[in-house]
Formats: sequence, structure tokens, C-alpha cells
Amino acid sequence: MSDPTTPPITAEILDAICVAIEFAVQEYEYRQDEDDFVDDVGMGDDIKKAHQWLTAAAAIQQKAAPAAAKRHPITSAMYAEDPMYCPNCHTGDNLQPWNDSEYDDDPLVRPIRCGNCGCKWTDRLSLIGYEDLRDAKGEPITETAEDYTDADYAGPDGSAYPVYMTPSAKDLPPGLYITLWNGYREHVPLAMRPDDWGFNGPMIGPLDNVQTTYGQHLKLTAADGYSLAHYFPDRPKNDEGFYDLIVDVEGCVIHDGCRYGDWTVDYYAGKPEADTP
Repeated sequence: MSDPTTPPITAEILDAICVAIEFAVQEYEYRQDEDDFVDDVGMGDDIKKAHQWLTAAAAIQQKAAPAAAKRHPITSAMYAEDPMYCPNCHTGDNLQPWNDSEYDDDPLVRPIRCGNCGCKWTDRLSLIGYEDLRDAKGEPITETAEDYTDADYAGPDGSAYPVYMTPSAKDLPPGLYITLWNGYREHVPLAMRPDDWGFNGPMIGPLDNVQTTYGQHLKLTAADGYSLAHYFPDRPKNDEGFYDLIVDVEGCVIHDGCRYGDWTVDYYAGKPEADTP
């Protein structure tokens, strides 16, 4: 016989119990995953009991839920048109996110729980595109070929440093050089690049040596009596005394706002060949 002084267990009370127990379980499991300090004495049994209580409370909650929970669930397509309501009980005033480690690595899945009827489901999102594409400097990147001009496809003009196979590279002092070619401007996306060899880049030198680290970092040292500063006006030597060239994820060398797909390191003793490499 029930105690007449005990208030009836309503769906709202059961919901609060479920939320509290579920939060406690998730908090404990999270702290275990993070190797945080947890008093393990008796905690394993307590967690098992909490899971049992949660299961029992959910079963009672289903019985105590309002009659609306007995309605037929709406279809997935109908829910997609108006995802602000529970697909089972059709209420929208108590929808809550819930944690499920199965979906932690999937940004297109969002687990949802209805606090009114206790049902759980997962919202599956879809990617329709992107907006407001910008480069590393925050400048907008356009998406159509019509938005680009000849200047966007032009290489360096040779006024700041010698460029391979141009008059600026004539009469260079003999020595070791790294030559960059097959280039394109950094701000031009892959889909908008011309289907050709690209433009020619600088002949950097004379060099004492070129060091490559992990295939991603080229370290340049000028030959005695020479400077490389005019090749790197915005990038001084690093702490080790080298001038740097970085190889990006596409395998291109980055220099002065351009990416180059090919480069050679060789000894230059005269005028470059006239043929395109």
C-alpha cells in the first residue's frame, strides 16, 4: 500500500531523475577518460546501480508519459521540414542534446533527447556548401574564373630579384642556385589555375648550401660575400641564420606570395638555356 503522504510520481519528476542520473554517469565516465582523480572505492558498483536506476526510471517514465507519446511518429522527411518538435510525441518544449560517444567524431550527427516522452534519436545533418571563403590574410577568395584578371596569373616581373629565363637573370655571378618554376599565385584556388606549366620564379643565389629537413623545409645559406636579403624582403633570417623556403601540403615551394611545383638546385656558370623546362 502506498504512503498517502508521498506525492505522485509524475512524468516531470521522472524526467528530472533521469537527467540527474544520466549526468552523473557521464561526468564519472568523462573524468575517467581524462585520467582525472576519481575515488574508485565502490564507484564501479555505484555506476552499475545508476545504470539500473536509469533503465527502471525510463521504463516507469514511459508509462507515466502523456498520452501524446502514444501517437504515431512522424516520418523522417516530415521531421526534416520542421525539426523543432519530437518526432514521437510531437512536442517541442523540452528537446535536449545528449551525449553518445559513438558520434563524437561525426560533426554531421547530433544526438537529441525529448524530455517529455523520453525518446532519443539522432539528427543527421548535411553539408550544402561553404560561404565567405577567405585566405590567410582575411581577404575574400572569389569562386569564378571571370573574377580573375591577367595579373592574377602573372609571375614575378624580375624587378626585385632575378627570375629564371628573363633578362633579369642575365649576367648572374657563377655559383650554386635554387631555381623555382611551374608557379601560380597563392590566392588562386586549384580549380582556377591554368592547365599549363605556370610561370617561372626566382633564381636564388649564389648559395653556399641548401639543406632540406623532413622534405618540408628548405634552409638556404648565402655564399661568402653575397646576401639573399632581396629575395626575402618580408622574411629575415631565422634564429639559425638560414633563409627559409617552406614546402606546403601540395608539395609546392612557397615564395613571395607564389607556390612553385618544381625547383632545381644546380651550379650556374652562364646564361640559362632558352628552352622551357
